[in-house]
Amino acid sequence: MIDIRTLLLVSVIIFLCRAGLLAYAWLINRAYLPIKYWALGSALAAFGVLFLSLRGIVPLAVSVLLGQTGIILGWMCIAAGTVTATGRRPPWRWGVAIAATALVGAACFLLVWPDDLVRTLIVAAPGLLFDAYCVYVCLRFVGGRWRKTTFRILALTLSASIVSSLVKNLYMIRSGSGSIFDANAQSSQFYLLSIFVLITCTVIYVLLAELKSQENLAQEVEQRKRSEHTLRISEERHRLIAENARDVIWTLSPDGKTSYVSPSVETVRGFTPDEAMQQTVEETFTPASRAIALGYLTQLQADLQVGRSLQRFRGELEYRCKDGSTLWTEVMTYPILDDLGVFTEILGVTRDISERKRAEELVRNLAYHDRLTGLANRLLLSDRLTQVMLSGKRGGHFGALIFLDLDNFKPLNDVYGHAAGDLLLIEVARRLKGLIRQVDTVARFGGDEFVVVLDDLSADQALAQSQAMLLAEKIRSVLAEPYALSLRADASHAAQGIEHRCTASIGVTLFLGMAHTEDEVIRQADVAMYRAKEAGRNMIHLYAGDRRP
Repeated sequence: MIDIRTLLLVSVIIFLCRAGLLAYAWLINRAYLPIKYWALGSALAAFGVLFLSLRGIVPLAVSVLLGQTGIILGWMCIAAGTVTATGRRPPWRWGVAIAATALVGAACFLLVWPDDLVRTLIVAAPGLLFDAYCVYVCLRFVGGRWRKTTFRILALTLSASIVSSLVKNLYMIRSGSGSIFDANAQSSQFYLLSIFVLITCTVIYVLLAELKSQENLAQEVEQRKRSEHTLRISEERHRLIAENARDVIWTLSPDGKTSYVSPSVETVRGFTPDEAMQQTVEETFTPASRAIALGYLTQLQADLQVGRSLQRFRGELEYRCKDGSTLWTEVMTYPILDDLGVFTEILGVTRDISERKRAEELVRNLAYHDRLTGLANRLLLSDRLTQVMLSGKRGGHFGALIFLDLDNFKPLNDVYGHAAGDLLLIEVARRLKGLIRQVDTVARFGGDEFVVVLDDLSADQALAQSQAMLLAEKIRSVLAEPYALSLRADASHAAQGIEHRCTASIGVTLFLGMAHTEDEVIRQADVAMYRAKEAGRNMIHLYAGDRRP
């Protein structure tokens, strides 16, 4: 005859081995939560069976209460693991209620009505309920073929365990046996069947964990393939955009080396992408723009060292082209960080703004220069005159303003039209620009009136006056030379050549610093010019006061 205590101890060993095996399976597959429940439940059940086997060695109350508590909680965790494995949420509320009811009943019949048979049946009821619910959820599982089959086998095994427990309980009721420790052949066969069920369920649990692990691996592989496919499509899309964009797209590594340049660089700068990638910052930019670019890279390195956020750059830089020319561009940079926040490269976009620069220059010229002659207009004249006056104030040297008016201009307009007059004005402007220094300014004041501002004359008034009058005489002499004008044919006139003689009446005034306002200086030169006209034209008059000679 088989000793029931021996079978209990064997069950403890099997439970502990099962808990260890499931715990190892959980360690290598932490994402699978049911394994954790199964391992914990097996350990609790082993704890409970161990205390039941110590009945008679330890006090009865301790053996029964601790043993049955461990078994009930263990089967509750095992059932929770099975339910979780099917994709459902364990019904913890009614599970705890069933376990608490069984434990209260066991304690009541142990301490108040010491009836082993009733107490044993009450305690066995939760196990039957947990197993029955597990059979239900296993049969309702919907999923992959192999996992569905495995759950069907588990349901069949648990059903055998339920039938065995029911037969055992009926046998105990019929035979009047009051203790599960009654050693007889009938009791032994049920324990042997329970051990077989334990081993079978353990194998199924490990198999389910392995199937889940394979599913997770397959999902990870599939997800990785999708991510790689998405990344490849994204890279191809961005490369297609970069290679067909009119702007130059480039990347720069943290050490300042160019790692990519889009093909559009050949259209913009004349260099092939490979040639552009080999160039250093010094070779790429003009000196002024090179200083700006190196300053930005230096600032990036400084920000990296102290942990500050990396700043973007947007500005205008002048590039060198293959043909030796230069090109103005607008450059935008974007520091790129990886998933860990580590700086990996700089993404840059370079846009050709030559047309915009030319348009801006044209606008500036229209704002500050005469459209016909290209000379400074009144606005620029006022600015330059102010600068000369401030310079004289700081340096203590004189400046001069020469005001001239053409003497024989109106008859040319009356006879040959405004086109001829425009040609004369353009030629006068050309002759004037050829006579002045770089520090001086010549402007068209209006109509046939011109102004020359002289800077950096002598600090001695007499010498400064001599310098101004000398230049005024040169102007008078050069402007008095004949003009050969060529009129183009139009709808009303045929092409023709015109020789015209035109002199100038010139007024000169000296000024020192800010002793007089701009308007006062111009008025003085204008007064002197009119005195030259009154004196017979083609003459020079130096302003000496408002009294007429």
